[in-house]
Amino acid sequence: MSLIDDLLKEVSNPNCDVVSILRKTLIISHKLQLKETEKWIKNELEGYTENELIPEYRTVRGLIKYFNPFHGWCPMIFDSLESENYFSTRKIIDSIPKCLSLISSNKGIITMTFSPEILKQFWKSNPSIQMDTHLIIDRSSILNIIEMVKNEILNWALLLSDKGITGDDINFSIKEKEIANSTPEIKNYYINISGNVENSQIQQSTLDSTQFTK
Repeated sequence: MSLIDDLLKEVSNPNCDVVSILRKTLIISHKLQLKETEKWIKNELEGYTENELIPEYRTVRGLIKYFNPFHGWCPMIFDSLESENYFSTRKIIDSIPKCLSLISSNKGIITMTFSPEILKQFWKSNPSIQMDTHLIIDRSSILNIIEMVKNEILNWALLLSDKGITGDDINFSIKEKEIANSTPEIKNYYINISGNVENSQIQQSTLDSTQFTK
C-alpha cells in the first residue's frame, strides 16, 4: 500500500489516533519537501507560538463568567455586543496532545484566564470587588478542533492522491515532488486554512488545566 493510501485509510477510520496520523503526515510532507505543511503539522504536534498563523478551525467561542461567593458563577455584562464578541473569542494555540489530555481528564467545562490588564478593564467601575473571572469553553469546542485536524489532513491527502502523488514504500519520486511543489493548493495548504489578516487579530491563548464541572 502506498504512503498516501495508507494515510487515507487511517484518517478515514472514526477511531483513528490523531497523533499517529499527524506524525505520518509530517513524514510525508518532509519527504515531499513541503516546508509550509511540515511547519503546520509540527505546530499541531508541539503547539503554536504567537508569531504563527493559527488555522481558522482553532477559533473557539465561550462565555465570560465571574465567581460571586454568594451567587456562584455569573455572566459578565458588556456595554456592547462588539466587546463581548471580542473578549469571548480565542484562538487556541495548545498542541493536539495537550488538547487530548485535557478533554480526557475531565467531562466538565474548560476555563481560560485573562491577563491582569484585561481583568482591570472588566472591573474598572468596581476595582475593589474584582472577582475571579474566566472564559469558559465547552469541551465540545476542543473536540471539534481535533476532528477538524483530521478533516484537513484527509482533504490534503486527497489533493495529493488526485494529482497522482502516492509514494512508494517510504519515498516519493522526483516527479511527485515537483508536482506537489508546483501545485498551489497543495503547497500553500497551511496558508489557505489559516484565514485572513483580520481574523489573525483574535486573541491567542492556552487552555487552563483548572476545570469546573457543570
